[in-house]
Amino acid sequence: MLILSPVHRRRTSAAAVLAILLLLVACKKNEQTPTTTPPATTITSLSSQILNAGDPLLLRGKALGTDASIVAIQLDTIVLKVDRCQDSLVAVTLPPASQLHYYGSRTLTLSVTINGKTRYTNTYNLTVKCPEPKGWFDLYRGNGVLNYVGFESACISLAFADDTIGYMHYKDNLLKTTDGGLSWQHPDFHYGNALCMSVFDTATVWSGDLGFVNITRDGARSWTNHRLPAGLNDLIIGQYMTGPTTGLIAGAAGRIYRVTGASFDTTSEFTQDYQSKWAGSSLVWGSLSAVDADNLLLGGVGTDKTVFPAVYRPLVAVKTNGVYDEYLLPSGVTAATGLTQVQMIYNALGFAVTSDNDLLKYTGNRTWTVLPQKATAALFTDELTGYAAYNEKIYKSTDGGQTWSPVWSLRSGDVVINFTTRNGRLWAIGNNQTAGGWFIEKYNP
Repeated sequence: MLILSPVHRRRTSAAAVLAILLLLVACKKNEQTPTTTPPATTITSLSSQILNAGDPLLLRGKALGTDASIVAIQLDTIVLKVDRCQDSLVAVTLPPASQLHYYGSRTLTLSVTINGKTRYTNTYNLTVKCPEPKGWFDLYRGNGVLNYVGFESACISLAFADDTIGYMHYKDNLLKTTDGGLSWQHPDFHYGNALCMSVFDTATVWSGDLGFVNITRDGARSWTNHRLPAGLNDLIIGQYMTGPTTGLIAGAAGRIYRVTGASFDTTSEFTQDYQSKWAGSSLVWGSLSAVDADNLLLGGVGTDKTVFPAVYRPLVAVKTNGVYDEYLLPSGVTAATGLTQVQMIYNALGFAVTSDNDLLKYTGNRTWTVLPQKATAALFTDELTGYAAYNEKIYKSTDGGQTWSPVWSLRSGDVVINFTTRNGRLWAIGNNQTAGGWFIEKYNP
């Protein structure tokens, strides 16, 4: 048995106390949390960069905070309200289409600023789609005017090859749209003084002017010009295409030609189909509508020499199953001097608008009646359903023109010049007589 002396016992106790103190200090150091840098504010992703107007948008990131008042977000110039902040997520809602003032798709700039412990700012490109509404709506407003009046208004034409690709034609101009009429551009190359247009498909368009037919087969990127046969230096005011290289062409001076080939050879591909009894004056025909090459309706102006002094009367030529019939409308039908627009539904049914804005109905055998609705322009989509524009309104009939109801109010001063239709959609084109400029209204079923 070892017996320690008092001195040894004191030394041993001091060493034990020192060891315990060192152990306590070491444990204290191990209990301290290591120092770290707080994460920087950043946005790492968006829920989507292609959205519709009115859609929610989520911005995901780090250290975004929970205070919405420090978060500022804009879509172009529109300030967006922050719906919620959850430190790693900020939620907003895009504005509705009514605040964006366009239809279709556009790339807009999303600007984000977060004034937290550290300031964060960034911009993003968003593709925002605004679908077109159903029913009638104001589609397009342009500068200038479509400068044709009276009988020449038939030369302002609007035609669509499908739901998106269309062409608009007026004095010295041809415009193309690839988005259903939301925007319009001049093709890369075109010509002047053209008076009419016929669209066969998305690539093939004919346009006529003084003595020439101009043809594109590549969607208006390039054109070929074809001169009418010698001695037929006529103003082309109407065209109907039976195929990309065949059809009918109507001249203002009272002649209609049949085209049977692409080169317009005078001996084999370009022949006269009919000549009016009133041919020779500067303006006989002003409008052409055809169901096919053997059934068509021509409208214009003729001189009635059976009275003295001679007066102008609406002139009609109807081709039924290949046979032409031409005559003046009597004063008992209308007091107007001419027809500005004609439309044939089938060979025994058609409609016309007169220079006095009378809307007429043709039911075969030279029978014409005045419908109860006045019109600056009219279009029937079938034998019962029709649309007419007058006094800053668009009217609709569902009984062949016997009764009409307003379906759309135009802007003050708007005058519709022409309608067109494709796949159940309708477009109305015209001028504003008060503020100036031209416009297009559209109907989606």
